[in-house]
Amino acid sequence: MSDIPRLAAELAERMESLGYSKGIIRIVKKCGRELEDARMRYGLSRRSLGKVIVRYADEWRERWNRREVSHTRYTIRIKAVERMLAIHQGHEPLWSQTPKPQIVSNDYYERLAVEIGGLRHWTSESLARSCQSTARALFAWLYENGHEDLRSVTSDDIRKFYLQKAARVVNVHHLRYTLRQACDILTASGRLRCRCDKIFGLAISSEMRLMPCLTSDEVGRILSAPDRSKTVGKRDFAMLIIGATTGLRACDVASLRLDDIDWRKGELRVVQRKTSVGLSLPLTEGVGNAVRDYILNGRPESKCREIFLRSCAPYGRIDRGTVAGVFAEMRRRAGINTPKLGFHAFRRTLGRMLVSGEVDAPTISQVLGHTALASAERYIRMDETSLSECALGLAGIRYRGDL
Repeated sequence: MSDIPRLAAELAERMESLGYSKGIIRIVKKCGRELEDARMRYGLSRRSLGKVIVRYADEWRERWNRREVSHTRYTIRIKAVERMLAIHQGHEPLWSQTPKPQIVSNDYYERLAVEIGGLRHWTSESLARSCQSTARALFAWLYENGHEDLRSVTSDDIRKFYLQKAARVVNVHHLRYTLRQACDILTASGRLRCRCDKIFGLAISSEMRLMPCLTSDEVGRILSAPDRSKTVGKRDFAMLIIGATTGLRACDVASLRLDDIDWRKGELRVVQRKTSVGLSLPLTEGVGNAVRDYILNGRPESKCREIFLRSCAPYGRIDRGTVAGVFAEMRRRAGINTPKLGFHAFRRTLGRMLVSGEVDAPTISQVLGHTALASAERYIRMDETSLSECALGLAGIRYRGDL
């Protein structure tokens, strides 16, 4: 028996402990069975897990490109095989959810959490589990801040928890709803004596949630991660340096065509997929050299006009998932474990670098291809500490084997 069923079972167990839904865990287990079937179909040995995963992921990517499967089914499987490979290699997988908060030796709060999750009025099991998870997070926070029970809790305490939690989550609306449900239950039962109505009327804007960006050292380490002696490394490096230098989105990098580069004028012309707005960017020496090296020495022969192609036959175009996957792998190799840090971090980093250079919002909007000025203003609304941590000048970044 190969390691694949064991890895799938271990991954499913760890995801269950982190609070992933039963539906996703079922797909992960199914993915393990599909991987084992694929290994036997490919005729590969039990030790060839990496090769099995690459071919399996390529198959599913092609199916999604042909719109044979939904994006959700595709991404769940790609993430599952990436995590299995990380476990197999002895690394900690990248999780999209943080572990459930545990109550710190407080039976009172744990009984309340169990009671909230066990109420019969919930419309679904997943909603009950979500509200229970939010209640546990609230109780853990209250206990850490000196509240042995709910009698001393004020609306100001709930507000502080809400604002701190909102700064770290992606879906603020979901947090607001589940926290409000939990507070309503506690108020109705007489355990929570303060009124929380006004708290949930607070507008939590996107600028209050500071998404992570990269330091100059981290950018340099990521750019140094690809092995440019190999053809796939040349491709990966070219994609990464384009993202770091231009701030293009992953979907736009994947969609770049050979005709988009004007080598004589030194320009990169893009029609953004998100906004359908055209964008003309300077082709810097570093980007030009990297792309030229890939086209001349790494790009397979193909009728496709896209610059970046799959690393194995059939040599077709890639998608944004490939770009995101390359970033995730290079980030792992660079030893950067910041959560919620994807390819878009390059774009945020460039925006904040421009702000630190005292570039005005209209110019930032023009450089990043925003259709609304408010989009560029997100990068301006942050404190000086965050700016100093995120600011970088690409000219000063050093990475292994500078072109």
